[in-house]
Amino acid sequence: MDDQTIHEIAAKVDAAIIDWCIQSQAGPLTLSGIILARLTWLNDMVNDGKDFRELCKFISDRPQAKHHAQYPEPQDLDQAQALLRRFSIKDDDERSH
Repeated sequence: MDDQTIHEIAAKVDAAIIDWCIQSQAGPLTLSGIILARLTWLNDMVNDGKDFRELCKFISDRPQAKHHAQYPEPQDLDQAQALLRRFSIKDDDERSH
């Protein structure tokens, strides 16, 4: 899988997650728990559960992401969605040059 395909999938996942938070009025942590549970189940069903758990451990050992000073920390989901749109537009413009 190439970088552009990964970027496109990640952008779709980001948009879906924010939309689900807004539609369900669930906080990101609640939605994260649901998504992680479903991903765990999916990986268990295809016998990748051990590798998935190792991936989760690897990710959890990474330093917490810090916000870029260029972008203010979102205070609610509407602001987060607006920020995501800004990234999507910027990335699309960068790819076209």
